[in-house]
Amino acid sequence: MLPTLRRIGSRAHTTTRKLASRVPPSSATSATLPLRDLILPEPDSVHSRLIELGLDESTTHQVAAAWARFSQRLKTRCLVDFAERRQLLRTRASYYEDDKAFSLLLSAYVTIYQQTLHRWSSYILEDFAPRFLRAQAAFKQKACDSAPSSRRRPFNQAAIPLLEAFFDNNAFPSRLDKHELAAKCDMDYRQIHVWFQNRRSRHRKEGKELKKRDASVPLMDELENRLVEAALPLECTEDSSEPYIVSPACTVNLVKS
Repeated sequence: MLPTLRRIGSRAHTTTRKLASRVPPSSATSATLPLRDLILPEPDSVHSRLIELGLDESTTHQVAAAWARFSQRLKTRCLVDFAERRQLLRTRASYYEDDKAFSLLLSAYVTIYQQTLHRWSSYILEDFAPRFLRAQAAFKQKACDSAPSSRRRPFNQAAIPLLEAFFDNNAFPSRLDKHELAAKCDMDYRQIHVWFQNRRSRHRKEGKELKKRDASVPLMDELENRLVEAALPLECTEDSSEPYIVSPACTVNLVKS
């Protein structure tokens, strides 16, 4: 959310400075110079769309609640930032003679707010939900197929190129990413998790840079990690420090990442 707010602030700051520089200072007070308030529309609910996509009621409720919570945070921050920017203009009396100029400032906030909401809703409905449903189906299938005596399946060496390709772009996969990789590689979630832990440890020892996905959207972390953790529980915890060999080519002990 921070980069979004920085964009809002940067665009609004540029607009405000340009507009304020056009007119001379004034001793007029805010009481004599009323300014219109910023009106931001309420975000549309995603609940019904998620149900239509096939999410169960419990997961839908959690996703919709996260969407509403983050949308409200964005709205509140926009309103606060706008109020701060508007205060700068209260010392420029001549500015109010040009209503179109002030409309530009209002438009800047409304546009970025709506664009951000659209981007977030698209992510939820077109990216997260389909991926979650596939991961959930694979998770349930494995739970049905796995026998207690064969909990640990052999490491799939043929999957290493796929894991390495993912690692090169993002060394810190989310829980949802790991569930997806486990399904694609015909491996357990735990094996995927440990492989990435070991690979990160090796890269750190070699002084190599670790790439990570853009963490600018807390909503993404909320859904792909916290919600997935609750919806697709694992028998083992990710913080376990138990040594676990996942591949003959990568046998270093686990380190917390």
